Amino acid sequence: PHVHGAARNDNLYQIDGIDQNDIQTGIGELAISPEVIESLELITGGMPAEMGRAMGGIFKATTKSGENVWHGSLRLDYIDPGWAEDPDSDKEMYIPKQDEYVMPTLTVRGPILRNKLWFMLAYSWYSFDETVAAAYNSYYGDAVNEHTFSHPFIKLTAQPGDNHFINVTWFSQLLTEDNVYGYGNSPRERMLWQEQELGSSTLGVDWRWMVNDAFSMQFKFGKYIREINIYPEKRSDDPRDAPFTSDETYTRRDFNNGRFWSEDSRCNDQYALDIEWVPDDFLGRHRVKAGFEYQQQTRDEMVKYAGGARYT
Repeated sequence: PHVHGAARNDNLYQIDGIDQNDIQTGIGELAISPEVIESLELITGGMPAEMGRAMGGIFKATTKSGENVWHGSLRLDYIDPGWAEDPDSDKEMYIPKQDEYVMPTLTVRGPILRNKLWFMLAYSWYSFDETVAAAYNSYYGDAVNEHTFSHPFIKLTAQPGDNHFINVTWFSQLLTEDNVYGYGNSPRERMLWQEQELGSSTLGVDWRWMVNDAFSMQFKFGKYIREINIYPEKRSDDPRDAPFTSDETYTRRDFNNGRFWSEDSRCNDQYALDIEWVPDDFLGRHRVKAGFEYQQQTRDEMVKYAGGARYT
């Protein structure tokens, strides 16, 4: 969405106060199962000072915690793309044909130590095949791309003392694509197979200390890692389909196992300290807040091309 005319990568996405925006593109998402969301807030104006880095809207999700009562759920979603309306286009051959699939989501939450330590677990997984044209010409036929998604979620909540509250949260999303890349069965343009991994993981630690009825401190640490990896995959015994690092094919290129190997890791470390003071004995009741936040963003990228011709 575009908020007040801002670009979509001007929005700020947060889960439990941890930024979920790609440091390279600025695009964010809330990639967790709906079952773990306690509340979802959209802010389009009147933003608090600690959100000053957002030029568009703010999407804030807060996750559930365990409690002294046990809860559990299992949801099965059946998705059949064939139920969608057929595209009215003469280029239907270019549109992926996705198989139906079932997506299970399991959640469990409850106490580890009653009144002291609680947990919540959630997991969803699904896989489907997608038939795509291997080239921009029906002569080359179709190929099958295999997609697998997983969404694990773990949260621990502790109250070691009457005035201390601690949350430790970890969740991840991973998409693995085992697919074809190339131009089908032409003698000079064989299929190239590769495996792609696209995912992110988040670790968050939140400690709140109620010093007294009027004064509190909250420390947050978050690490958001986004990875985009592409690996070549060998699927042929044909001697012309050389291993990835060889340049001894008769055309000095690798047909069967991809044209390059890429690993891209983008990390955002986030530290924040908030202090709140609410005095009620100075000409009425007042609220004073102060805070400090520091973020460090790093990106590591490695690219290898077939035959050892170039490395980045």
